[in-house]
Amino acid sequence: MGAGVNVEPACLTSFHTRAALMGFAFALIAGSGGAPITPELYGERVYAIPAEVWGVAQVALGAGCALAIIGQRMVALALLSGLSALFYCALGTLAMRAEMGTLVAIGSIAIMMPPCISTFLYATARIGGRNG
Repeated sequence: MGAGVNVEPACLTSFHTRAALMGFAFALIAGSGGAPITPELYGERVYAIPAEVWGVAQVALGAGCALAIIGQRMVALALLSGLSALFYCALGTLAMRAEMGTLVAIGSIAIMMPPCISTFLYATARIGGRNG
């Protein structure tokens, strides 16, 4: 393919950058008085935590992963992507208890969590010296 471009880090960086931007938009809505979190969609346990906390956590994890990929900091990437996977797993699991939480649960567990796990595997393979 192409001129030796490694597509995998670019795709992972793109994913984590978009996750950070989504969290940023979420935090902006919450900060401007909007209500991006409702108990019906996210459940009472998620609702009990301020929306700004969820937004800032998502920005920090997404941006941290993207920057770790760009800087080739594989230990940091493994840590941050593992935490990201746990973050989305927790959010999805808690949302399953909500009255209308199916969309949040599926989005968190089926859409957001798998690329975080892929990123974790990518980082740990490089920590172990395997580049394949």
